[in-house]
Amino acid sequence: MKKVAVCIHGELRHWDITSKIFNLWNKTFDDITFEFYLATWHNHNNKDLQKNITLKNYKEYTHEDMYINMSSPLSYYFKNIKIAREVPSYQHYYTFLLSKSVDLLKEADDNDYQAVILIRPDIFAGYDVLRFIDDKFKFREPNENLNTVAFGDNIVYSESGSNYTQNRLFCNKDTLFIGSKNGILKFGEIFNDIFIKGKFPPIHLHGLQGEYLNWKRIYNKKHSSLRNELIRYKNNVKPGRPTPEGLQECLETFAENLYKPENTENIYNILLKNSKDKII
Repeated sequence: MKKVAVCIHGELRHWDITSKIFNLWNKTFDDITFEFYLATWHNHNNKDLQKNITLKNYKEYTHEDMYINMSSPLSYYFKNIKIAREVPSYQHYYTFLLSKSVDLLKEADDNDYQAVILIRPDIFAGYDVLRFIDDKFKFREPNENLNTVAFGDNIVYSESGSNYTQNRLFCNKDTLFIGSKNGILKFGEIFNDIFIKGKFPPIHLHGLQGEYLNWKRIYNKKHSSLRNELIRYKNNVKPGRPTPEGLQECLETFAENLYKPENTENIYNILLKNSKDKII
C-alpha cells in the first residue's frame, strides 16, 4: 500500500463541496491511501471542518500569527504595502499557509509517505491527476520503466512547470504540486527562507515559485496530466470550468464513482452546462 500526503493550504472557499471531493480520492485506487492535512485562516464560519473528510491534522491561523513570524522590516512592509501603494500583494499569505501545511506533515508521527501533494482547498483536480500518481508508482510514465524511485527529491511536478520569460522563471499554475516527501519538505521552507531568514527576496507570484524552486535546486517539471482548475462562480468562469453548482451536480450524479475514468467526459459535460458561454 502506497501512502500519499495531501497538504491543503489556503482560504476555505467551497469547502462544503471540495471536502467531499477530496474524500473520494480514497475511492479511486485499492493500493493508494491519501491522508489529508489542512492549514487555513481562522474564520468564525469554519465549523465542523471534518464533517465530510477525515483530516490527519489541521490548524487555523490568523494574519497576526503570520506577521509575528516575519522579520520586523518585512512585517511592517507587508502590513502597509496595500495601503501605501494600493497594490495587492499575496506572496506572504500564500507562502505562510503552504509552509504551515507542510509543517503539519513534518510533525506527524507516521509520515512515511511515498509522495506528497500541495493543493489549495478551492481547486478541482480530476481523475488524470490521481492516475498520474498511480502511473508514477508503477513506473508507467514514458522512459521510466527502468526507474527504481517514483518521485525524486529534487523534482516536483505541476501543470505549467517553470518557464523562462521576461528575464525570470515563471510558474503560471501554482495551485498544485506533486513530489516526494523530502522534495516537498524543502519546498515547504519557502516562508522561513523569505520572510524569517531573509535568504530569498519576496518577489511577486508567480515568479516567486519558479525562481524559489530553482534556487532550492528543485526542478519544477510540467506535466499535462496535472490539469487543475480554480472553482469560480458562474459570472467569472470559462466554459467547461468548475463552478460550485456544477461540482454539486457531479457529486449528486456520480457519488462514490466520481473518479471512475469512464465518467470523465460526462463530468466535463455537466461542468460545461453549469458554466457561462463567455468570460466575464
